[in-house]
Amino acid sequence: MLDLDQMRRRNLEHRLLQQLRSRPEPFPYPDQDILNIALHGDMTTLPPEWNFQFLSWTWDEEKTRLLRGTEFENVPSISCGRSWKLLHMVGPEKPWRLPDTPGTMGQFHWILYSFFWWPEAKRLPAFREELDAISQGLAPLLQRHIRGQQWKLFFSRGHIFRKRRDKIRWLKKLLSILDGRKP
Repeated sequence: MLDLDQMRRRNLEHRLLQQLRSRPEPFPYPDQDILNIALHGDMTTLPPEWNFQFLSWTWDEEKTRLLRGTEFENVPSISCGRSWKLLHMVGPEKPWRLPDTPGTMGQFHWILYSFFWWPEAKRLPAFREELDAISQGLAPLLQRHIRGQQWKLFFSRGHIFRKRRDKIRWLKKLLSILDGRKP
């Protein structure tokens, strides 16, 4: 979360761009890295529910034991109770972009993020038209791809059949998310 008025008063945009240009090597996460460098010592840590990440969604006794006494101690209950206030979509998979190869962890995160993001985003009056246009544009492409895979499925055997069947299921999940239905 950024205090934009404060950033403008301090001409932070100039400092950020200056920091970015002064580095010969690219940053792995340019937006986060440059903010962390430029604002070092001038940040406040938010409670974990304001930076919830699904990567921390799987818990076992060992993780719970290691987190005791830290700021992340209550993350398992935040996760189980779905009481986060801000969902941080970690990694390159974002619900407004098509995911990577089916069957990967990227596909899993895309579906998970999309399940929460699309319905909420479509409710925002400022973006409703644009998001509806994106989902309406993607839907026919997905439907054509499903039909193509279904036609090829008829002629497929063995592991090719299973791969195409799985791809069809995956594409149908994507379509249901864009249509506002649960996958």
